[in-house]
Amino acid sequence: MTSFPSSHSRGGRSEPPSLGRAACQRPALATFHMKGNAYRGLVEQIVRAVPGGMDAVSAHLSTATRSVLAQNLMAGGWYDVVPVEELTRVAARLCGLSHELFCQRAARSILERDSNGIYRAILRLATPDLVVRALPYTTNRYFDFVELEVQSIEKRRYRVTVSGIPRAVVQSYIPMTTVFIGGALERAGARDVETIVSSPRFHAVVRGQPVMQFERDIRWRE
Repeated sequence: MTSFPSSHSRGGRSEPPSLGRAACQRPALATFHMKGNAYRGLVEQIVRAVPGGMDAVSAHLSTATRSVLAQNLMAGGWYDVVPVEELTRVAARLCGLSHELFCQRAARSILERDSNGIYRAILRLATPDLVVRALPYTTNRYFDFVELEVQSIEKRRYRVTVSGIPRAVVQSYIPMTTVFIGGALERAGARDVETIVSSPRFHAVVRGQPVMQFERDIRWRE
């Protein structure tokens, strides 16, 4: 069993590279952040899928969540991730979908956009093994709080330990990232991708917020 270097992104961990723009700085009051690029992908999915689009969803959101969405969501900016849970649950309810299914469809939409854009050249050249080993880097392109440890169990099988997920958003994070990773593997040539996710468990308290940990077992055929 081979372990690959884990990636750390918050408190005592290395920050993602500075974008050099004041508008992209993380809000001081937020603890966990998601990239504006992913937020915009969620909004695009809501506009497509929810009758009445964002106006319909906003009518059911808390003031705190509306204040995040009211910002100019720059693709390279970092924004409080906690509102994602409320946003996706409200959107799912208005679509008549389960929360899990809505998150999966949103992730497919984001993957489709990004695999034809910023990751197009990478996925064209990558192998499935490289996609999995690069998950710490890829994940930190979207979230600034995740810790990943990737272990090779056997040929075409990996175990990824995921830590640092805020309890408030773990039920959104798991289905979205599971679909995103599976889709990226398929685009890199993997067949019959299978992912088994363990039940999230309490891991630690980070800046006063409980965070969770779980394992993701990934395997595929060539």
